[in-house]
Amino acid sequence: MNDTLIYIYNNFQKFKQKLSDNLQITHNQTINIIKNSHQKNIEIKEIGKSFENREIFLIKIGTGKNKILMWSQMHGNEPISTKATLDLISFLSQQTIAPTLTAQILQECTIYIIPMLNPDGAEYFTRRNAQGIDINRDALKL
Repeated sequence: MNDTLIYIYNNFQKFKQKLSDNLQITHNQTINIIKNSHQKNIEIKEIGKSFENREIFLIKIGTGKNKILMWSQMHGNEPISTKATLDLISFLSQQTIAPTLTAQILQECTIYIIPMLNPDGAEYFTRRNAQGIDINRDALKL
């Protein structure tokens, strides 16, 4: 397994999404990457809209019995996990780098990903959404 991880690390540029080195990633950049991911093993479904009418997508990849839910950018000013998630989708969908490992992951797991949970906050690069709500902290008030 160590050799596989080293191989993946050494080949990272082959599946890394081509994004600017700028910290911020916009909703449009994310949507363009998602909509251009026409791999046969990825399902993309719009599951809702933000307060300012931006699409929120769910990506499903894999067919296994182990269900994994991932989301990123609950806070609009925390984009690193979105970039990493897009790289993960690229890695799993290409299945060319470490194909045995990716096949095993996709056979044993079904991964559900919401790549940008707070697209309005991402657009303004702010923690809160367009309604001024800190999605996870204000959830405690319920």
